[in-house]
Amino acid sequence: MRYSYYIRVLLNYIILYPELINLKFIYQLFLLLFGRRYTSAPLTINFLITHRCNLRCKMCSFFGGKIYESEEEDVEFGDVKKVLISSKEIKPIISFGGGEPFLRKDFIDILKFAKHECNLKVVVITNGTLLTDKIIKTIDKFNLIDYFIISIYGLFNLHDEIVGLKGAFDRVISNIRKFSKKLKSRVIISSVLMRENIFFFDDFIRFFLDEGIKKIKIEHLNFLTEEENNFYQKENVFLPFTFIRKDLFEKEFIEKAWYILVNLKRKYRSNLIIKPPLSRKRFYEWYGKKVGDSNEFHRFRCVFIKHSLFINSQGEVIPCQFLRNCKIGNIKDNDFIKLWNSAMYKNIRKVISKSNFPVCFRCCK
Repeated sequence: MRYSYYIRVLLNYIILYPELINLKFIYQLFLLLFGRRYTSAPLTINFLITHRCNLRCKMCSFFGGKIYESEEEDVEFGDVKKVLISSKEIKPIISFGGGEPFLRKDFIDILKFAKHECNLKVVVITNGTLLTDKIIKTIDKFNLIDYFIISIYGLFNLHDEIVGLKGAFDRVISNIRKFSKKLKSRVIISSVLMRENIFFFDDFIRFFLDEGIKKIKIEHLNFLTEEENNFYQKENVFLPFTFIRKDLFEKEFIEKAWYILVNLKRKYRSNLIIKPPLSRKRFYEWYGKKVGDSNEFHRFRCVFIKHSLFINSQGEVIPCQFLRNCKIGNIKDNDFIKLWNSAMYKNIRKVISKSNFPVCFRCCK
């Protein structure tokens, strides 16, 4: 049963990123599914190149914390270059996110270096509000991005309310309308299932299809309840970073949400990617069961940490965005490939695989 789930996950990636997922990538993942402990080098590097953001999304794990106000400097361009140069031979997919990456004044230079000096495949995750005419023209002219993932959570005022900025929706739509046909073909609209937006997803998807965007991704909400989080704080070494809800969702909402998603998937087929691709039983557990009460949780084994890593805005290598206190080492002092194959990282993979941290139960990977 577990293998069929991971195959559905892989199919999602192939539909989302057909130009990135080659036969080598697929072969490596199959080896991991059937016993290989980890790849010799990461297949994907998720680089959170800034902690700063101009929005305050209500479901963001940063929101309400001190990280927005942190005075720590972002990792320097020179250290980013070191990672990109080390990646030239192994050719991982480089995903730049944050925070909001376009808050970095040198971000276009980083993209140029990644694409033209290192010949890497590049994905950018952005809220889309800071894309000036100059930035859009430069990205298009120099072919700087393979896939543009733009986070939007609803239409018009609903999006503004969720992200905490009036006019945010109009701004990002205005920017998308300036994209060339070629650039639009690389855009993926990314949303998150929430109580506020679930009943409006049909209009949401139709809106972006009419705008010429062919791929819409809906992710399940990563969260812990207050009770789950309190238990986690007492029992575990690695503190979670995720959205904390007061309680689980009620059964009536879960049933309605499930049927809405099923019908949307039937209607929009490959234009809509739901991530992760949960079964009905797993969907009900995700939103309606405590972590410790789920049999599926005790069977879960993380595959992501075997093939991909994160680098945070201070240059720390971490196994996952939701385990930000689990630091392997810093790219300022170490080659990331050596860190990937280090004894410390091997031990952390074992701990994560065996411990089943509560935050992993609702993993978006």
